[in-house]
Amino acid sequence: MVALSVYLKQPNFIYLCTYLWLATLAVVNAQSGIRGFFTHQSKKKTQGVTLWDENSLRNNLYSRPQPLTDLKFSSSDSLSGKSSLLDVSASLKASFLGGLVNVGGSGKFLRDTKSSHRQSRVTMYYSETTRYEQLTMSQLGQVTYPQVFDQKSATHVVTAVLYGAQAVMVFDRTISEEENKQEIEGKLNGVVRSIVGLSIEGEGSVNMNDDDKKNC
Repeated sequence: MVALSVYLKQPNFIYLCTYLWLATLAVVNAQSGIRGFFTHQSKKKTQGVTLWDENSLRNNLYSRPQPLTDLKFSSSDSLSGKSSLLDVSASLKASFLGGLVNVGGSGKFLRDTKSSHRQSRVTMYYSETTRYEQLTMSQLGQVTYPQVFDQKSATHVVTAVLYGAQAVMVFDRTISEEENKQEIEGKLNGVVRSIVGLSIEGEGSVNMNDDDKKNC
């Protein structure tokens, strides 16, 4: 049977620097919301620091639905291919390679490579967003606690959040010496792609013919 692994990513966060340098980053291990501080070099959040009080944040928050889904497939096992699949920025990729970012979830997927040249792999990527929240432009200039800037404890502050989730499903199949690797990879790719369109019966049972089961 196909080995199936699932990796989840946290919501996407948009960060605005105090000097209006905009940075967009998918947060992989943080629960910061709007107002939270963040150090761009280390990709770590700063606890207990905020520029605005709760009432200001509550009364000046713009929110809108942003439903969007995306589905992709890939046979690449390289870091470059995986980074492209997850839409990882060049700077975050460099931080990951340099050991500056210690992540779970999607980080495990980036590190997970085929253990043998006789192994066939197809990756299915799914993402979904639900809503978008951001501070109004008028509120950005009305800082409640300006003394925070003097602490120099972070480089960015969270001013907008795009809520959603991403899942990566990895399908592996070991190829015997008698089988043609390229042919099996093509068949596995076809089986994985067809999963989306397969009919579902009863409590989640999937109809697969004998050839599909053999390829798995």
